[in-house]
Amino acid sequence: MEIIDNSALTPRYLPDDQVNMEGWHPDWVKSLILAQLRVESATEEGTFQAAVRVLDHYQKMGVNAVWLTPIQDKGQTGNGYSNMGLHTVNPRLTGKDSYEESWQVVKWFVDEAHRRNIRVYIDLIVWGTVKESPLVAEHPDWYKGFLNVWDGYKWNWYSESLREWFCDWAVKIVMETGIDGYRVDLEPFVTGHAMFAGLRKRLLSMGRKISIFAECTSERDEAYDFDEQITNEDPERWNMHTMFTERLNIVDAVRNGWGHGTIYAQERDMGGRARFYCLCLSCHDNPRPCILGNRVTAGYGAVLAPYIPLWFIGDDWINPLEPGRAMFNNVIRWDLLEQPENRAFHEDFKKLIRIRRQYPAIFDCFPDNHRDSNIAKVESNCGLQAYARYADGRAVLVLPNYADSPLEAQAAFEPTALGMKPADGYALKELFLDEQPVKTGASSFTTVIPPQSLAVILVEPLS
Repeated sequence: MEIIDNSALTPRYLPDDQVNMEGWHPDWVKSLILAQLRVESATEEGTFQAAVRVLDHYQKMGVNAVWLTPIQDKGQTGNGYSNMGLHTVNPRLTGKDSYEESWQVVKWFVDEAHRRNIRVYIDLIVWGTVKESPLVAEHPDWYKGFLNVWDGYKWNWYSESLREWFCDWAVKIVMETGIDGYRVDLEPFVTGHAMFAGLRKRLLSMGRKISIFAECTSERDEAYDFDEQITNEDPERWNMHTMFTERLNIVDAVRNGWGHGTIYAQERDMGGRARFYCLCLSCHDNPRPCILGNRVTAGYGAVLAPYIPLWFIGDDWINPLEPGRAMFNNVIRWDLLEQPENRAFHEDFKKLIRIRRQYPAIFDCFPDNHRDSNIAKVESNCGLQAYARYADGRAVLVLPNYADSPLEAQAAFEPTALGMKPADGYALKELFLDEQPVKTGASSFTTVIPPQSLAVILVEPLS
């Protein structure tokens, strides 16, 4: 079995003075392959110091950004998404006694990530704090009621002093740790857009070119680069990997904005018109692994599709969940990665990332209007809609086999629809199933696809 190392293919980390802005987006956003990491459960030690090993894992995969679920002090009753306030750090993650020393450990971790060409987002919690937070007594005007589900008090975002305090700390964290942005929980349904649009502008004036993404769907308003989920209206929103394999034609969905954005946006034909969208393969709230070792789910719907791919650590192999626990609370079993089936899938996952990294002109293409994405239909007998991604006179065809038996796939593509000039013939190269020959006749061909897998074929006109 080939052991893949994508480190050399990962885009190089550049400091802010070398980063270009494309609208309000740093240019590195378009190259993101993003993984979600909970420091507390990522290793047996549950510390930032141990989590550096996880960075090594991601570096070899070709991941260039991590989202750290809340690192704040949980207090006695919180779980991270209920905590003492964004100015705090959980001392159990750092081994330090003070918040000041703990933030220094966070900076060290960020530096280690950047050294591996990995950018770092941290979670911002905007609903409130646990009831034991000293802020409750110190600033009662910052709060407006109790939230039972989190056992804490809700922020009063009408308070000007709260907004100032919150933004000051959000700026301070960026400036002192070097993080590259934030993921904002529950947004934009709590604070709205304005505060985070202002935060970005303030940091930009200080030379920091950060990125922010939101949990829920939004129309962005220069606040958020993308949303964690394509839509939060889907009845299986925690299992978004089924969107294209079970319900929607992926090309039509992209071209028409189906399933992209809120119901409000779709009713007004606004869905899918922002630049960046993310397909969340798995979320920390999932009660079970989502990808489940399926190559179609990983490659067809996310890594090779016109989205920013995102998954929770351990879903790039089958890390089992304890009954009744969500992925958030599940300690990663690194030893299980060495089981043959897990290792085989993990290497195939890396192979899909390698393909994406080898052809950035094709896969890092995000037009201003997502509906203009470089995706087109490929006629086939695959059952699911085969598609092509294309740029600069060549294309990569993605042919899925979601069935439990091998498929002799018959496929044909229209060269002009892929930006190619008509030619006497086309060179076809299989990129994923390395051993699988492709039988071709001009712009039509046949190939055999294993069960629950996919063929990925590079097409170039013969000179």
